[in-house]
Amino acid sequence: MCALALFYPSIHLLEYIFSLPQQNVIALSIYSVVFPTLGALGFYPFIPAFVRFLQRFIPEKKGDYILRIADADSGHIQNALHAFHSDVVMLLKKIYKLNVHQFSIDQKILLDKAASMETKYGASYKLDNENLMQEYNVVLTIEEALVEFVLKLVKNAHLNTSDHTVLSALREAVERMVYSAKTLNDVKNDLDDLHALRNPLIDEYLHMFKVTMIDLYFLLSKVIDDHGDTANRALISKYQQDMISADERFLDTMSDKLLQDKLTSGQLSSLVHVSQALTRSHKAMLHTVDILFLHDLPDEIMVKNIAPKGTVTNMGKPAIQAEISGAL
Repeated sequence: MCALALFYPSIHLLEYIFSLPQQNVIALSIYSVVFPTLGALGFYPFIPAFVRFLQRFIPEKKGDYILRIADADSGHIQNALHAFHSDVVMLLKKIYKLNVHQFSIDQKILLDKAASMETKYGASYKLDNENLMQEYNVVLTIEEALVEFVLKLVKNAHLNTSDHTVLSALREAVERMVYSAKTLNDVKNDLDDLHALRNPLIDEYLHMFKVTMIDLYFLLSKVIDDHGDTANRALISKYQQDMISADERFLDTMSDKLLQDKLTSGQLSSLVHVSQALTRSHKAMLHTVDILFLHDLPDEIMVKNIAPKGTVTNMGKPAIQAEISGAL
């Protein structure tokens, strides 16, 4: 509007410049700079009002979550810790959902009990980068709220030694799971570049990464389903050993492909970067579920009976699958 209001004055300026002998090129150059500059300067004072106008008719999109700590009374420690634990579990769901989306895994097929494992491994669902970033920002927002709640409890509540231990464990779980999300988010550009190459060999490795992510999903589901069964620590330990062996095999094959000129050094670097990030992310998630579901946290703060009775995972176990998979 401001630019239009200044249109006629700028025309007179242009006519004046054109009236000068042999200045046509200079006149056009000056006009192309002066007109938008005057428009921008004229609109500048109205920017705050324009922003308020947009906010009124286009409200900010709110996250699809409710934090229980928002209504928790820090004066009742056990209730506050229960609310905190509930929100930590909710964050775990959202982070694994985000991690799954980073690798274009089809969450609907993943949850389909009738689908074979081959179908689950092969299905894909590509989420655009804007939505991925929205999911990532929600994770960071929830993390910030949880950290503030911890500081509030430490400052205002009368915590005994047991309460401090529980709070420290839950805080560590938050740190580890958010680290998992940040680690994979850091290699998003590498993933996009590798997918864009449409190289059959690279696609084979990307599929292998995807398979490890799905296998981790089922391991986490089993640990959660068997809530409190410390025997699952042996499964976690075995999975970690398998990850180390897989990394060694991966690096060996990478060296061979480079020597055979099937991969460039840049492609090799990107694949190794993604592989290492995936390993660190998996370790962080395994450590998180160990804290939340295998440690001896007090029963009164644990989140229980999340899923309907009879829910079954692909492992064939009675589930509280809503803890993780219900959000995927």
